[in-house]
Amino acid sequence: MNGLDDIQWAALRERLERARAALLSQLADDLDRSADVR
Repeated sequence: MNGLDDIQWAALRERLERARAALLSQLADDLDRSADVR
């Protein structure tokens, strides 16, 4: 173990999941916009 306890891991994973979801929605928006331009 590298010094992180379970609570820190849970919080970190939650932040990662939220960031991933935000990036995916942003990417989808960008793809929609580029499709509209064409």
